[in-house]
Amino acid sequence: MSLYVQDLSGCLESAIGAAGLTSSEQSVLLGEAKQVLNSLQRAIKDHRLPFATMGEDTAAIVSRVEFAYEQLANGARTIMFFGCGDAGLIGQAIAQYGGWGIPGVMVGTQKQLPVTRFYSSLDPVAISGALSRADLDRTRFVFVSESGDTSTVYQAIAALEAVRQRGHENAIPNLFLFVTGASASGAYNGLDQLGQHYGIPRITLPSDIGESFSGLTASGLLPAIARGLDVRKILEGASVSVVEFLAAQNSDETQPAQAAVVTVGLQRYRNCRQLIIAPFDDRLSELARYSLHLNSCSDESGAAVQTGLLCQGPQERARLERAIKSGNSAQSCLTLLHASPKGQGPALSADLAAIGGLNRVAATCLGDVAARQLETLAQLSREHGQPVREICLRELNETTLGAFLMDMMLEAVFIGQLARNCRTTAR
Repeated sequence: MSLYVQDLSGCLESAIGAAGLTSSEQSVLLGEAKQVLNSLQRAIKDHRLPFATMGEDTAAIVSRVEFAYEQLANGARTIMFFGCGDAGLIGQAIAQYGGWGIPGVMVGTQKQLPVTRFYSSLDPVAISGALSRADLDRTRFVFVSESGDTSTVYQAIAALEAVRQRGHENAIPNLFLFVTGASASGAYNGLDQLGQHYGIPRITLPSDIGESFSGLTASGLLPAIARGLDVRKILEGASVSVVEFLAAQNSDETQPAQAAVVTVGLQRYRNCRQLIIAPFDDRLSELARYSLHLNSCSDESGAAVQTGLLCQGPQERARLERAIKSGNSAQSCLTLLHASPKGQGPALSADLAAIGGLNRVAATCLGDVAARQLETLAQLSREHGQPVREICLRELNETTLGAFLMDMMLEAVFIGQLARNCRTTAR
């Protein structure tokens, strides 16, 4: 049984009219997707899709990452994560799922962990401020980049120089951790070279897993541990998704394939080239951004095949509603991402609701209001012929996170292969 629910009915002709896929169009695509499903299943079984097998024994991965974190975090008050590439995006998405950057959600043992900070750009004010204020005896620095990309190396040089200028050069191996790939023949990895020069501990990322798909490697597991998440359960959830994917006999029996069929179908038959994701939970915003990143792509000429737009917060959703009503959101597919808000949050007292002119929400809770907004946007989309997909994560726990991460990656690969097959067929 899947750990989350996906509803694609809002992308079909039966629900939204001419903007949706017809049953015959679906049938054609399901047939083509069957070949892709079989191909990807063989690739997983033959270990040719490394992110789906996590590259090696998961127990060894967890032990190595846990040990590195324990060594780094000993005596630390703050851990700063740096990385301008995809790994930085993934780390933030997983950390946010664990409450990073969201006021008021630190609970239980998280209160005993070092504070986490993330720096994913070259903003000179933010980085100089962070480095100048850092208590070096209690601050640790993590740099994550599979290739040692130039922007992350700039960040590393700035941090190393700040430490040197404050007379702590000899302590660098205790203050820093590098998560990167090994320097490949003919390719210079500046992060790797800096690490070797200073004897900085490192975790080597698998060479056969691209950075965009590295969420279940140290790129994602290290921030997860820093936020107090159980990484074993994350990997268990991912494993559940792989088992379900391998067990599917047809492409309509697995959620990544179902989503790929609809996405490629809307591209192919309705020229639907934009993906819009509206997350209804703060902990899901960076995951939504990561999903858009995975699925935004170009063809061989560099022309955009899909673009992505994150619609976050009440103001942006209000603008989206106006665009849907006016028909200006045509050629886009909307995804509503949430975690069953109904029944959650503080109660809205009847007397204060009456004073505020909101009798309609008296004696309900804040989550009920969010659920109504979600239902309104879904219904509005259907009524105005806007393709809409709904994803509900039943529980925001580690197992669900692992399953959803894996399915996002499988879906992205499936979309890419199915779209290429469709273009080849069209020629």
